[in-house]
Amino acid sequence: MAVPDPNKKPKAALGTPPLPPSTTPPVVKSAASVPNPHQEWINKQESGQGGIDNYTKTQNQRWQQANASGDTDLMNRLQADSQRVGYNLDAYKPNTAAPTQYGDWQAKQNELMGKMESMMNASFNYDPNTDPRYQAYQQLAKNRAGVASQAAMETMNDRGILNSSVTASQLGQIQQGAEQEALAAIPQFYAEARGDYQDKLRNAAELLSFASGRRDAAKSQMDSDRNYNRGVMESDRSFDRQVGRDQVADNQWQETMEYQKLSDQQKQEYQVARDAITDQRYQQEFDENARRWGLEYATNKAIQEGQLRISQQNANTSSASAANSAGNAEHNRLMSIWEATGSAPAGIAGVAPGTPFASKQNQPKPSEGEFKLNDYKGYINQNFMKPDPNGYEGEIFDAQGARRYIIGLGLADERTDELLSFYGLPTN
Repeated sequence: MAVPDPNKKPKAALGTPPLPPSTTPPVVKSAASVPNPHQEWINKQESGQGGIDNYTKTQNQRWQQANASGDTDLMNRLQADSQRVGYNLDAYKPNTAAPTQYGDWQAKQNELMGKMESMMNASFNYDPNTDPRYQAYQQLAKNRAGVASQAAMETMNDRGILNSSVTASQLGQIQQGAEQEALAAIPQFYAEARGDYQDKLRNAAELLSFASGRRDAAKSQMDSDRNYNRGVMESDRSFDRQVGRDQVADNQWQETMEYQKLSDQQKQEYQVARDAITDQRYQQEFDENARRWGLEYATNKAIQEGQLRISQQNANTSSASAANSAGNAEHNRLMSIWEATGSAPAGIAGVAPGTPFASKQNQPKPSEGEFKLNDYKGYINQNFMKPDPNGYEGEIFDAQGARRYIIGLGLADERTDELLSFYGLPTN
């Protein structure tokens, strides 16, 4: 009868793929009535394992490392070992206290590098007399030989030849077979011990590589944060400089517009004075021409001069239109500032500086059912009309803004025209 190998797992059924190892180890049921030769050997001082509790602790540490590095081969062997020896593997607990900063990972990398160098400098040596797994297997072979010897002695006793040379020879063969079985298993346990040694080196290298990667990532994050903070600081400085330049430009533009207004006003006053003088001189000249040359001559000459004056008036009107366009541009700029900042700047006719700009959230909504002008008049009166001290609605100071607002309501065409006409605004 062949002796089963305790280190080999039972083969899966044909066609059934092997399952990957689970991070939740199986629970080993205790069997107090049957002594475990593996534990008996581990508890002996000569095993060098420090007892089953210390052995279980060491194997659980290897189990956690195997889970952390994803070493499925070592996980499979540790699960098989826990079943064979009779101890429980703890559930995998990820390390949540890992370092997070560059300096911490640098120190961790140096620590792991030192441990790996120590492991590589120590050469691999195998002694079956100090291998707890082999010693347990050897003891198991002896126990099976003892059971076989007892059965053989009972058989020989029944035959009446217990003390014969045949019995002694058979018992010797059983004992020799057990010793040969144990010796034949040494290469297998040597390979397992060497695999464990290589697993430790591989795990150490993987941990070192992981720590190096985390250190590089922390270094990149640190550099990225430093560059980001520097960029934010430079952006703030640039913004402050631009705000200062814009303020200077606005002040210069405001001074230019005020000067232009003053200049236009002076020109207009000068033109009014010249018109008054021209009218007076014209009347004297007409009377003189009528006295000297007759009324028909004076009238024809007045018509000719009137055409010249019409041309002059057209020129004056063009100049006034240009001045009015500049005033509209200034008004639109101030209204944009009011809407953007929420506070009215100085220079808007009929609006005190600092007056808050009514937001779109405060704009009225149409009443349900029949359209009513009063749904919108309050908002238009408040934002686009000068207050009247006598209690009337006053006069629109921002006709363009009021017209844009009414058209932007998106009402039907006839309702839009009705609202525009109410305030005397053009409908086309």
